[in-house]
Amino acid sequence: MTSPPFRAGDPIAGLRRSLEDTVGDLTRMQETIDAQLAEVRSRTELLRTRRLEGTSDARRVHAVVDGEGLLQDLRIEPGALRSSHPGRLGGEIVQAVSRARAAASEENRKAFHDLMPAMFPAEGES
Repeated sequence: MTSPPFRAGDPIAGLRRSLEDTVGDLTRMQETIDAQLAEVRSRTELLRTRRLEGTSDARRVHAVVDGEGLLQDLRIEPGALRSSHPGRLGGEIVQAVSRARAAASEENRKAFHDLMPAMFPAEGES
């Protein structure tokens, strides 16, 4: 379909141009959003393959999480189960998992900072 010819006194012509420009702007914005969404998905998939580790201070508990912070492995030194009070061992488990998740969080910040700086501020910013 072709546009009707422009007439000098046509009050609709300016509105038509404005709407066409707006549609063009919105189309470009949608293309940018689609490209960013594809990049987020790609980076998220890559992060899922990462393995990040955390260890308790006593080095008796070792946790591994994926890039999303989901626990993948938990290793407790064999002697720790026999020689430690359950409450202390529980604290070490929490400490190791927390450290692994903090590492995952840092990986996410690094991976997404350039795309979403407000959500993932530079190191030391908040």
